[in-house]
Amino acid sequence: MINIRHSSSLLILFAASICFAQAPSTSDYSFTISGAQTWTDTGVDLASGDALTITAETKAGSESGCNPQGVPATQSGDQLPLSSTPAGALIAKTSEKAGPTVIGNSGDLAAKEAGHLFLGLNENSPSGCAFAVKVKLAHSATAPAAAAKTPTTQTGMKDKLSSAAQVFLKGQFGGGNAASQTQANSAVGANKRHS
Repeated sequence: MINIRHSSSLLILFAASICFAQAPSTSDYSFTISGAQTWTDTGVDLASGDALTITAETKAGSESGCNPQGVPATQSGDQLPLSSTPAGALIAKTSEKAGPTVIGNSGDLAAKEAGHLFLGLNENSPSGCAFAVKVKLAHSATAPAAAAKTPTTQTGMKDKLSSAAQVFLKGQFGGGNAASQTQANSAVGANKRHS
């Protein structure tokens, strides 16, 4: 007779492992973005569908007036990477050729294609501003990199669950050789016929 408590434990383990295997992975990064250059390649690889949440604050020791939101009193101009955004604001793009997006103190960004995360200041000349930036990257479950890893994860999980089930069944029905298991199965079948 199968122990119901062990069966439900195995079922719970199986369900939890499926949920774990399908959860999108997340990564956290921290950067100091300096106004000494317009763009900084963070080295963070992005896949199509990845979602980013970015927060920033002025780093101690920056020039006065530095703010990730930019300086509203300054004139925006055509020479700025993002002319519609105040000068000095934190901006981002998902590849070297992508158009910039304003982030300010915080913002969300989605990668439409594979690339790298670039962060910068919306300025046309170097400054003494620096921002402490935190990035939370959620890899899309539909991203090619995640899709390529999923079969390996599921196959590995399937093998682990199969092994766990075999161990469980051996504990319930005994762990003899194949001949004695066949006899046991026949005996069970014979008992059913006589009942």
